Amino acid sequence: MAKIYMAEFSESELNELTKFYQTPLGKKTIQKMPALMAKGAEIGQKRVQKHLPELQAALAGEENAVGEPRLPEKISISVRFEK
Repeated sequence: MAKIYMAEFSESELNELTKFYQTPLGKKTIQKMPALMAKGAEIGQKRVQKHLPELQAALAGEENAVGEPRLPEKISISVRFEK
């Protein structure tokens, strides 16, 4: 996990993040993040389901050009975040 953060943030930024997460707001952020991510994933899932026919149609159009298999009629996406 450290390598992932090191690839995205400088050492100075990582030090600042560490300090932030030790503050009351940082601790609250850590506590609330799983619920926020789950809510965001739920919104994303609803949007995908709402626009699934458009996505399937677009991919079906590409299928004729590149010979890819069709998507299933229904796609179910679920995301679970644990503490």
